[in-house]
Amino acid sequence: MSAAHAIREDLQMTNEELQKEMIAAMKAKDKVRLSIIRQVKAEVKNIEVNERRDVTEEDVNSMIKRLIKQTSETLEMSINCLLYTSDAADE
Repeated sequence: MSAAHAIREDLQMTNEELQKEMIAAMKAKDKVRLSIIRQVKAEVKNIEVNERRDVTEEDVNSMIKRLIKQTSETLEMSINCLLYTSDAADE
């Protein structure tokens, strides 16, 4: 078995695991976990479709880092907005 084939099998297993995790999140009605899994799956699909290549582990790692950064920035903006709104209401 070639190294590329082994990597593809690992990634396929990861996709299967993501699918299982998504089903578990749906059953548990865990909206946050479900949303994150869907974002990861969508990013993987985007790479596969747009770049017409298999996704590598490096792609997945950089994609997850990017999603974490985007989520933290969104959270920070939401907190700042709430604080600004709260301060404006106090005046």
